[in-house]
Amino acid sequence: MAAKRNYKDSMFRAIFKDKRTLLSLYNAIRKTSLTDWRAIRLNSLKGVLFHIMRNDLSFTVGEEEIILMEEQSTPNGNMPLRLFFYLAKLYQHSVTQEKLYRQAITKLPAPHFYVFCVGRHDLPPVSEERLSAAFATPSSDLELIVHIYNITDGIDSPLFPACPMLHQYSQFVSQVEARIASGRARDAAIRETIRYCMANNILYDFLKAHDSEVYDMVSMKFDMNTALKVAKEEAREAGWQEGKEQGMQEGMQEGMQQGIKKRAPASCAGDEDEHHPENAQKRHAPRGYRWHRRMARRENHRDRQEKQSARDGMTRCDRYHHAAKATPEDAPPRRKSASHLDTPRRAPYNRIIPSHD
Repeated sequence: MAAKRNYKDSMFRAIFKDKRTLLSLYNAIRKTSLTDWRAIRLNSLKGVLFHIMRNDLSFTVGEEEIILMEEQSTPNGNMPLRLFFYLAKLYQHSVTQEKLYRQAITKLPAPHFYVFCVGRHDLPPVSEERLSAAFATPSSDLELIVHIYNITDGIDSPLFPACPMLHQYSQFVSQVEARIASGRARDAAIRETIRYCMANNILYDFLKAHDSEVYDMVSMKFDMNTALKVAKEEAREAGWQEGKEQGMQEGMQEGMQQGIKKRAPASCAGDEDEHHPENAQKRHAPRGYRWHRRMARRENHRDRQEKQSARDGMTRCDRYHHAAKATPEDAPPRRKSASHLDTPRRAPYNRIIPSHD
């Protein structure tokens, strides 16, 4: 089984879904000292853009703040827009339809957006991206700021002292990437990293508690790129099939119209003007099923006659003159019906046949 290319994402979610560990990360990024992990409520939001593309972690702290976190190995310029979509969905799920029409202001938790980049030594420890950078023209009416933290091992990140689990996660990723860079296969690199981290007390409790799941977390069959490609292929096939069915239906309708025009009888000499709109509408009106069957049988009969004439060496004109000059003697003998057979007639049962004695 091929290892998952975005194994860091799955590992990140698995580690920080624990509310106690998530509270330490929250205190590190918000510079607070909360101790009650029960105030955290995880949000579940899937399939905003695709079924496989979702935010890594989203949670609310009480009713005051909502935090959206993403973990990536490569920066994404559309991350502010993606997080904007996530936030809109979360607000839509939390606010009922009735509250939108009340006169009183509906209170919303204040949003905060964070992205953690790992495996990038060329990024600064802390940076930010803004949604306004994607606007076609400058505008200050709407803004969304994403705080980006580089958590690559070896980078002096301000979050490591306050959140040791985040630092250990960074070390795990660094060990996997170092083994892959040395030429090891991805599966082997993951297995060796798991053994190394447990021996050196890196994520020891997590690896021990999820011993049977860790390898599956980091070696799934499909990576993000493959899953996106599959989703696009399915959408393309669905569109192709829909277009094919629509094209077949339009082709059948066009073929029937052309067949009606081709087989329509010519107008007689005494008819009205054939170019008149009413006459044209009558001429091209759709015929019934039986009419089409009759025309098809007539055309098939004509084809059979032409094939027979071709075999006999006769043209259509020769066949016409031959039929006009034919006499009754040339016609083949007709088969006699049962009434012409020389069989004695049976007398009815209710008649008395007289005797000739």
